[in-house]
Amino acid sequence: MLSFFSTLFYNIRKEVICLASLSITACSFYLRKKNSRTTRDVYNLNDSFSITMEDGKVKTYSDYSMIFRDFFESHAMMQIDSAKQQSFQCEYEQNPIINNEEYKVYCAKVYSGDYGSSSEIINSATKESRYKKEVDDIDVKPFFVFLIIPKDNDRIKIQKGMLFFQNIGPYGIKTITTTKMQDYFSKKYDLSIQCNCIAPKLFIEKVLKKNKLNKISLIKNYKSNDKSDNISKGYGTEVRELSNLDLSENQFTNLLESIKYASGGKYNLFEFERIHYHNAKIQVKIGEHVKTINVHNIDKLSIIEEIPDDIKSIDGHPDKDKLIDYVKNTIDDYLSEMVLTVGERDLNYDE
Repeated sequence: MLSFFSTLFYNIRKEVICLASLSITACSFYLRKKNSRTTRDVYNLNDSFSITMEDGKVKTYSDYSMIFRDFFESHAMMQIDSAKQQSFQCEYEQNPIINNEEYKVYCAKVYSGDYGSSSEIINSATKESRYKKEVDDIDVKPFFVFLIIPKDNDRIKIQKGMLFFQNIGPYGIKTITTTKMQDYFSKKYDLSIQCNCIAPKLFIEKVLKKNKLNKISLIKNYKSNDKSDNISKGYGTEVRELSNLDLSENQFTNLLESIKYASGGKYNLFEFERIHYHNAKIQVKIGEHVKTINVHNIDKLSIIEEIPDDIKSIDGHPDKDKLIDYVKNTIDDYLSEMVLTVGERDLNYDE
């Protein structure tokens, strides 16, 4: 009997270890009038507003969280994109799952998957075939999405909120969800949603780790004294690449400080080993992928951080209550660094 339970425990433990890692993609967002490029047309998220519906009736919204409710509810039935061979479906809780003095948090669940190629599902322990996935079969996975709306205070009217997208290993739903939001908000409310990094400083501290740094490309604008050198294509820049890095703690700290300074403005020079460069690109592992980051364009990126293993259930998906507790702590960290109003810098980085 002991042997049986020991074997059972080992197999369960083995299945848990082999489950795909969970992570969260976190980004800030703001809403503005479609096609506008001025801060005057950025909306305060906690303001009420009205729109005229297609039937001529006027509908009043208490705040802008309600347009996200409309979005998720309008996608309650599964939709199939035959061109991209993807599915999309949502569940949404109307009442906030967290409502305190500083912010409200709403929770949705997105079901999404793709199809278009056959595959065979094989048990990792026995190596036996369990199922043959056909071309038209959709591998649908559930993902949590959290909408965070900070509350106004005596000093500011809130213009920026946050969106957290849960990932499973290399699979995520940020791109498909924000693309659909953009289309829906544009058509129904004549507005645009812009998603950016929560804060460049926070991105650097949470994402750029020494053991995840693969390569640095240092770029210096260069012009030869000989004018004939600058006529042909290929002259004008000098690129220095550093790979297989073995930086000391002091060197890595200095590197982060240079990145923080350079990311603060597109004209700020990047300093490395007492040499100034006009730009730098950092190749780093983020979640399951290796990405090249332009230090002057960190605003366009999202923070991806791993979810602790104790939040994961035996089915490989997060335990909802534990995930909510984790999200609350993460929100508190991010809000301490986040600028909650929109400035010209934000508009300059929009696509």
